[in-house]
Amino acid sequence: MTTQGDLLTECLAGCPSGWQYVYSKRYKVFSHYQWSTIAFFQKFNQAVTYDQAVSACQGQGAELVTIESSHENDALRKAFDTNALVDESMETWIGLKSSSGSWLWTDGSVAEFTNWAQTQPSSNAQCVQMITDSLINSTYQYQRGGWKTYDCSKTSASYICEKNAAV
Repeated sequence: MTTQGDLLTECLAGCPSGWQYVYSKRYKVFSHYQWSTIAFFQKFNQAVTYDQAVSACQGQGAELVTIESSHENDALRKAFDTNALVDESMETWIGLKSSSGSWLWTDGSVAEFTNWAQTQPSSNAQCVQMITDSLINSTYQYQRGGWKTYDCSKTSASYICEKNAAV
């Protein structure tokens, strides 16, 4: 049985080549948590700007990852801990950006869940990265999976795209 935050590294039938999946997104509460949607994830370990990451994901028929719960964030963090998704020498763009004082996902929805690292969010930058190199980054050591703002035009991050699929 799969529990909250589990990362599944083998895809079910129909998983796009090179993609992984996490039980995530909307969940229903019965006597326990049960996931009702599967999301496919793929890492891209190349330094791009935020807008380049958005465009690259769209070119894959996907979006920059949207993280809607602590369970989903934990599942992705676990993937970083095992290096299943992200090269730990790079931070990772997620699909969150500040717009007119609100934090919005690339689909335009307002972020109801956030996982800011200490001292974050900064007012100096509008785009958001998940901390995936905290083992070598002394500023964010031991905050792997936390979020920080970063200049959207800088190219020091990898990125994760997400495709939703009906179960």
